[in-house]
Amino acid sequence: MLEKNLKDIREININDLEPYGFVDNEKLKSTITGLSEIKPIVEELLDISERERLPIALIKHIRQFNEELIEFFYKIEEHMNGNAELVAKHKDNLLGLINGYFIQCFDISRSRSRSLLETYTIAKNFIKQDNKGEEAHKRLDNKIEDLKSTINLSEIKQTKIKAESLLTELQNKIADKTVSNYAVVFADQAERHKKLANIWITGGIIISVGYSGSFCATDFGMVCASDFGSNCATG
Repeated sequence: MLEKNLKDIREININDLEPYGFVDNEKLKSTITGLSEIKPIVEELLDISERERLPIALIKHIRQFNEELIEFFYKIEEHMNGNAELVAKHKDNLLGLINGYFIQCFDISRSRSRSLLETYTIAKNFIKQDNKGEEAHKRLDNKIEDLKSTINLSEIKQTKIKAESLLTELQNKIADKTVSNYAVVFADQAERHKKLANIWITGGIIISVGYSGSFCATDFGMVCASDFGSNCATG
């Protein structure tokens, strides 16, 4: 006898099932066998829905299968009052309903929305996709670890420190060289100014001497001419 108000097909043990009011025992046995074959599929779907990230609509569909199976098991055990013949007829109709349910579960050509087989296939595909994603992440993590093992971080840090030191030294040398270059330029300019000054001084002296010489020669000529004229007149 099943417990009341069960919500999960996984809590049902078919061996504890106590059918009531059936006349055709062979047909009942065949129906229970069919339910026992569907039950593990629905149970696995419930496990998947709890473990994997499935779409909400798919989870609702899985729960619907769960509720329908539980309802069938309860109806098989249901005790009915009234005429035995009417009860037997009602129970026989129940078996026909369950068998029609089997067809809907596995024949996708009739009703895709009610196909247990299709629902199971879709849920399984979600697991494969998640596994592929996990495998891809694992491969990526492994590659990162491999790269880490081949790279010596301490050597990279030391190299960085050396590079920064060399860069600082180079910048200082460039600065010193620039100052030195400016000093050479200033010295060259000073030397050029010195040479130009000397030229101007020398030129000025020459001009001054030349002018003085010209003045003296003129005065001397005039004196000589005057003296010579005086002497001639006297003689």
